[in-house]
Amino acid sequence: MGKPYRDKRNWKGYNEELVIGRMFFFDLDFVEKWDMVPKRMNGRKRG
Repeated sequence: MGKPYRDKRNWKGYNEELVIGRMFFFDLDFVEKWDMVPKRMNGRKRG
């Protein structure tokens, strides 16, 4: 058989790139309006 495969990938660097890349896609605007949504939905309800 031939030589065993040696994994030369930089997993730490790859993981950091994934984390940084995903930071920009997570939108936190819903947190600012968190209290307004139930008030608007239940505004005319009684009880």
